[in-house]
Amino acid sequence: MKQLDKILPIIFFAALSFAIILPLVSPGYILTLDMVTTPKIPVPWPRLDAPSFLFGGILFLLNSFIEASMIQKILLFLIFFLSGWGMYRLVPVKNILARYFAGLLYMINPFVYERLMDGQLGLLLGFGLFPFVVSAILNFFKNPSLESVAGLSILSTFLFAFAGHYILIYSAFFIIFGTIFVLLNQDKITNIGKYLLIFLGLLFILNANWIAPVLKGEGELAYAISSFDSRDLIAFQSVGDRQFGLIFNILSLFGYWGENEGRFILSKEVNSLWPAISVIFISLSLVGVYVAIKKRKSLPLSLTLIILSLLSLDFACGIALNNSSTSTFFWLYEKIPILRGLREPQKLVAVIVLTYAIFSALAIEEILVRFKKMAYLGISLLFLPLLYTPTMLFGFFGQLRPVSYPKSWFTVDQILKEDRKDFKTLFFPWHLYMKFNFANNRIIVNPASSFFEKPVLTAQNYEMKALYSHDERPEALHVEGLLKIEKEGTNFFGEAVPRPVNFGQALSPIDVKYIILGKDEDWGAYRFLDESPDLGRIFESKELILYRNLSWEETPL
Repeated sequence: MKQLDKILPIIFFAALSFAIILPLVSPGYILTLDMVTTPKIPVPWPRLDAPSFLFGGILFLLNSFIEASMIQKILLFLIFFLSGWGMYRLVPVKNILARYFAGLLYMINPFVYERLMDGQLGLLLGFGLFPFVVSAILNFFKNPSLESVAGLSILSTFLFAFAGHYILIYSAFFIIFGTIFVLLNQDKITNIGKYLLIFLGLLFILNANWIAPVLKGEGELAYAISSFDSRDLIAFQSVGDRQFGLIFNILSLFGYWGENEGRFILSKEVNSLWPAISVIFISLSLVGVYVAIKKRKSLPLSLTLIILSLLSLDFACGIALNNSSTSTFFWLYEKIPILRGLREPQKLVAVIVLTYAIFSALAIEEILVRFKKMAYLGISLLFLPLLYTPTMLFGFFGQLRPVSYPKSWFTVDQILKEDRKDFKTLFFPWHLYMKFNFANNRIIVNPASSFFEKPVLTAQNYEMKALYSHDERPEALHVEGLLKIEKEGTNFFGEAVPRPVNFGQALSPIDVKYIILGKDEDWGAYRFLDESPDLGRIFESKELILYRNLSWEETPL
């Protein structure tokens, strides 16, 4: 019977996870904003000095014998399954209904929905793994041993590999919980201290590929953080609800800056009851806080969650509050570089979801103990997460469905591979994010640099009002300059330049031998390529045009 009790939650959350992704499992790729999978997972990707190197390496190895589209769907399944089952395991209650509710709430909510619709696969994998990491942290402090050190080190390494954003959340949780636990259990200080040193040493060894460069101010993570500035905070600040404002929007697990971009259906738009349901979640959490403090139930964890969730709410609101604290946030981000990793502070709502799930479970258990005849209430509460975020059902309200890359993309890839020389290929239109017809006309990150085997130069420009780009690649700036001359007749210094630009000759210095023009977005604005005397069409389909730079061989690098 006990064995069945352990297996049933696994079956339940696995079945529900599969039901959620069922409309997505037919052949093809799920392409949505940042989640752009190509037939062949590229290598080397990501860089060795990146936290995600381990994740990228695992995906590359899996791609050796599993199709990339299947890997993508397995990862989608794991996001939901790990979230639900992990939270079910974590919550410190015995009542089954309360534990199922916690798992459902952590699994199905606006934060997960909106982030998935914008394709933030790594972040959500980290979100799903975090309950297991929290459980490992609790076990480490309660039972410090080589076994608990090894388990926590491995889980922590995978968390960092999935989502670098969790490095800060993880560190804050570990420090706050550890401090509180030691203060309440001072007799264990010596033993904890000994194994803590072993843990830190092992964690460093497992993550030395990126920690060592960061300590020297080098590596991909250090570079990314150093490139962020006030423009990022403004561009990616949290957003408020038009009727209820910012704070309630964040507490309701909304506030993602993408809500105002029109890329997906807001769950608010199909659920007019969302404010009332949000109040229920908040109320249950507050009751859970009362129960935890009064009964001193899992006190170190409860106090940690209270402190961390308040900090998360504060930073998630951030500069969007637009009050006297705004300058303080700008100052903090400037003086404490690691905080720049939270340029999009609404990601901290992940902590609030965790807090709601755990404290709501404590509240539900207490209510059902006191009012035994209200078991039906516990059962009805299980439906609230689905009612709150109905847009996660039916293929995410029909917004996501598998697609295939056009045959012409494979044809062009073969043409480029048959050219044995070393060269670059330039992809137009020059946008990092754009609508592709074959991707259900959704806005996605340009997949060309990952799809084509030969090196392809693509844009890395956000093109947002507050933030155009962080791109400092010389060859990209060269292309930007040429496009500015073609469009405006002036260079970056405002000096008039005769037109038209001889693009083939102008691109030879940066080793561009081919140009791919995808017939998507504003591709008509690039028809000037046909007027360049040293560009020749060598292939055309309804999806794209391939030009060869006839000047390339005349001026090789």
